Formats: sequence, structure tokens, C-alpha cells
Amino acid sequence: MEERFKNILNWKNVLRGSILFFMFTIIGLLTSSLWKGSKDAVSILRSIDFRFLAVMFLLIFVDWVLMGYRVFIFASRMSDRVSFWDCFRANLANTCIGAITPSQTGGWAGQLYILYRSNITLAGGATITVITFLFTLLFFLFSALFVIVFDPQLLKGKMVLLMEYCFVMFGIVLAIFILLLLKPHFALAILSRLSSSRLFKFNHHIHRLFQRVMIKLEHLINDYKDYTELFIKRGKKTLLLGVFITFVIYFNKFTTAYVIARALDDRTGFWNVIFIQILLTFISYFSPTPGGSGISEISSTFFMKSIMLQGTATLFTLIWRFSTTYLELFVGGIIIVAQLRKDIFRNTEPTENKLDG
Repeated sequence: MEERFKNILNWKNVLRGSILFFMFTIIGLLTSSLWKGSKDAVSILRSIDFRFLAVMFLLIFVDWVLMGYRVFIFASRMSDRVSFWDCFRANLANTCIGAITPSQTGGWAGQLYILYRSNITLAGGATITVITFLFTLLFFLFSALFVIVFDPQLLKGKMVLLMEYCFVMFGIVLAIFILLLLKPHFALAILSRLSSSRLFKFNHHIHRLFQRVMIKLEHLINDYKDYTELFIKRGKKTLLLGVFITFVIYFNKFTTAYVIARALDDRTGFWNVIFIQILLTFISYFSPTPGGSGISEISSTFFMKSIMLQGTATLFTLIWRFSTTYLELFVGGIIIVAQLRKDIFRNTEPTENKLDG
């Protein structure tokens, strides 16, 4: 298991993802700054209401607590030895790895790693990841309908192709995660057919390796199925609480964006920001770049410049991405490095003791 996580969290992959994230972020911010009215930085900085930025940091902390608690309500049903602090760390690790992988697809690895080190099995961690992400997708569905009903004009214009791509990706991902939750053995059946096909029988060593993987995967899926049935049959209140917390989490995120906009422009409308945030969340989740970098910055500036004073949209984007991504990437990175160091020292202690003896 340790080797599996070492491969997932390989420093070369992490470095490559980090470089791409920062490269696309810089390109996005530079592109945003070239738009008309984005250069009067000195007067904008002087007009910032820093009281709202203080509220922003409070809301960021609330967001981290809520995200960690959402993981905790499921993890605590699986093990009495897992703490809220473990789940708090797991969520930030999720955000960190998600930020440096395309379409945030690698976040599960960071979360599973911390949960596994906190006495949650791999199958249990996978169950938590699937359920919580499915809740997030459910929120996306309701919020998209909300925008379509109350502000359909946002779905038109120059960004329409990007939004259409994101909606298609959303539909595909939603179908996959519903299937993983309700029919996990369907995926195993597909892999079983692959293992018995000529594709893997042409080489004896590859066929044996795939067979061993299938055996381990079968045990994992059986355990995963037991956990999903635990919540579907006997944990309905926990599931409903998870849905409620998810909606509160994203309302808090959107309110954070409004507070940032209000600090820069006291005439910014609350619901205008909320509608735009719904679309930006879609875009950042399903963009192909690591953590939505570059595309999120450009999209944010494009939408926000239509409802804010000239020159404030780019600064809004920078502060907004700091509150939702940059800060969590930094803190989550510290958490993962600290856990890796702890594991390395723990693995070397037996060897050192033998040498001392």
C-alpha cells in the first residue's frame, strides 16, 4: 500500500503538475490584465475596504471546517479512531493534489492517503470520495437549473462553447459516479472481460500481473460495496446531512466571492455574483488544465468585468483564486509533506533500531 501511494504522490508528477498550474495561472492573470480598464491598480488598491477582506478569511476558515466535517460524518461511521482533525487534513490534501492535476482528477489520491493513515481503509476512503463528490455534482445540477431559470443570459456570448464543454463533461462524470455508487460490480465485470480477452493473453507475464490486480480489485470493490450499502440502507440521515452540508459549503464559497467583490466595489449586486460563481465553479471543475488554472482566471475576469467597476475584475480574480485555490494548495502541500516525512521516519525506525541492537 505504501508503494502505491508513493507512485501516486511521486515528486516528479507533483513537480510537473505544480509547474503547469503556476504557468497556466500566470498566463491567465496576464491575459486578464490586458483587458481594457484593468491597469489602474494604484487607485483600486487605495479604495479596498479591508474590513470585507477580514470577513473573507473568516469565511475561508468556515469553508475548511465544513469541508472537513463533511468527510468526518462518513469516516466516523467507519472507524472510531478517526478524528475531525484527520478529516480536516484529508480535505486540504484533496484540494492540493486536485489543483495540480487536470480537471482536478487527482484530488482523491491526497484525500485517500491521509484517510488511510488515519485508520480508514482504502475502500472506505474511496466510498467517502465517491459519495461526497456525487453530492457536489448534485449541487452543480441544481445550481445550473437555478441559473437557467433566473439568469439565462449568462449562458450566452463568447464563453458559450467553454460552458457547453463543461456541461457535457459534467453529464459524463455524473453518470460515472452514479454507476460507481449504485453498481460498482458493473465496472468489475467490464475489467474481468478485458482480463480474459486476447488483449492481455498475448504476454504471459502481463496476463498474470493483470489477474493479480483483478483479485485485489475484487476485494476492494466488495469492501466498497459493503460501505455503500451501509450508508444507502442504514445511513440515510448521514446522507441527507451530507447533502445539506454540501449546499451550505457552496453557498459559503459564493458568499466569500461576494465579500471580495464588495471589498473592491460597494455597488456589486449579491445575486449577480452568485450566478457568476455558479458558472465559474462549473468551469474550474471541468476545465482540462490543472486545477482549472488559466481558464478560471480568464473566465472570472471576463464575467466579473460586466458587473464591477473598471479595473477591479482582475484584482477580484486574483483574490478570489487565492481564497479558493492558492491558499489551499499551499496549506494542503504542507499537510502532505508533513505526513510523508512522518511515514518516512516511521519506516526507517525499525532499521535504525536493528543497527543499534
